[in-house]
Amino acid sequence: MIAAAQFASMKWVTEHLGARAVMAAGMGIKDQVREAIQLLSSTQMAERTVHTHTGWRKLYEGWAYLHGGGALGATGAVTGVETSLPAALAPFILPASPTGAELRSAIRASLAVLDFAPDRVTVPTLGAVWRSILGAADFSVFIYGATGRFKTALASLLQQHFGTGFAAHRLPGSWASTANFNEVLAFIAKDTLLVIDDFRPGAAERRRLAGEADRLLRAAANGAGRGRLKSDDSLRPAHPPRALILATGEERPSGESLIARMLLVEVTPGDIDPKRLSACQRDAAGGLYAQAMAGYIQWLAPRLDQVRAEMRAAHARSREQAAHAGLHRRTPGIVADLKA
Repeated sequence: MIAAAQFASMKWVTEHLGARAVMAAGMGIKDQVREAIQLLSSTQMAERTVHTHTGWRKLYEGWAYLHGGGALGATGAVTGVETSLPAALAPFILPASPTGAELRSAIRASLAVLDFAPDRVTVPTLGAVWRSILGAADFSVFIYGATGRFKTALASLLQQHFGTGFAAHRLPGSWASTANFNEVLAFIAKDTLLVIDDFRPGAAERRRLAGEADRLLRAAANGAGRGRLKSDDSLRPAHPPRALILATGEERPSGESLIARMLLVEVTPGDIDPKRLSACQRDAAGGLYAQAMAGYIQWLAPRLDQVRAEMRAAHARSREQAAHAGLHRRTPGIVADLKA
């Protein structure tokens, strides 16, 4: 397969067609070969549209939510929609929505996440799952605490609302990955929760990792990508984060300005009940969380614009209620977002 941007140069011929594909020498021969290929192929060209991100897209049938297995709309799976996601998001596959008693069971299973830890841990983190679907968020959620407190296990349950293939050993993002990798991943993972796991800076790399966390989480809050130049000094498209990032770490990032752009959730000893956690893990692995999400998406699709408008109004009311003296000006907005 030759990318359109590479075709005109004709430098790909030997690499892709082999040594027997010989172009005669002479002035303008490359242009003649290129023209011949295009003319002789024009009647056989098939056009495909391949979406390379998740989240809402306005298609011919109305709003549809893209995932690794295609798209979900108001009536279920949307036919003829093709997607291609990077390997880190390969488990991002949603099932068809169940109905009736099965859908109610799936929703109850998701809500049971609220019961295996204190409300200060589960209410904002589960709220982030359902908030992420509604579109751009100007904050991130950061779960922190010492090792052995089931932070990654909690994050896995939340991520499994978007595919049963996600697990503690297979979360989409990691602070061990490069900054550019996480930035592009947060751009591709549109209108969804994106876990970036295990912020654990060692002494030798503390400054670098802290700087990368600051850059990514600040960009998520500001809705801004990092500008870059191509080798010819033309501008590359920016990749602003479009996911609601949920990060985990043994410690939280530093800096008052950055912390104000996040909701910090500390997990303390004994917060998470291992027995209840195991029951939730069985539900997640059994696909109940992803079924609940599919049902939510199918319900949202025909009324997405209305729900977003209602959410903005609810956000304005809740923000006023959450405003208190001494809080950073961003904090009431974060609280209001999750409450809405």
